[in-house]
Amino acid sequence: GLMHMNQLENPGLNELIRVMKLDKSQMKSSDIGFKIAPAINAAGRLGSALESLELFMSENTGLIEQLAEQLKETNDERREVEKNILEQAEKQVNQSDDFIVVKGDNWNDGVVGIVASRLVERFRKPAIVMTRKRDCYKGSGRSIGQFHLLEALNACQDEIRQYGGHQFAAGLTVELERFEAFKDKLNQYASIHLTEFDRARRHRYYDHLTID
Repeated sequence: GLMHMNQLENPGLNELIRVMKLDKSQMKSSDIGFKIAPAINAAGRLGSALESLELFMSENTGLIEQLAEQLKETNDERREVEKNILEQAEKQVNQSDDFIVVKGDNWNDGVVGIVASRLVERFRKPAIVMTRKRDCYKGSGRSIGQFHLLEALNACQDEIRQYGGHQFAAGLTVELERFEAFKDKLNQYASIHLTEFDRARRHRYYDHLTID
């Protein structure tokens, strides 16, 4: 795939690569995973994914240039939104909890999954980040190690309006008045089912931070 980047024929993707100041001849997987893909995804996170689709389908040079620059700017905005939500979310984290569950009133629901991933990276615990949507909280979760996120949600289904996902990631909706009960039940489940391997890895991580 990386070798074929030199032979790209799609004008939209070529323009996006140029706008992102990347060299096709020296493209790395990290460039795709952390620069190109996030720029493509940013449109759907903060607005409409049709912008990315139009970039790939258009043959209008002027429109392609405009869309590529717009995606770059949207991705920069996404980073700022993510940073602000993460700062607020980290203030809610209770270090004694085995499972991080945080919520906000006006957090962008297209970014909460990324923030959940950041919390997992930072605290080495499974995490769910939720934002208020009228009479409920809607959110996204990420797991760690051997901990099965969907099975954890199955154990708490009486407190959840709807949910779906797999071992490592999930989306869910919880009614406002059930949030605290859901959080407590999820932590009770995690305290029993979080493996010793995952706990040990977390402790090694914090020990490393202390040494540094």
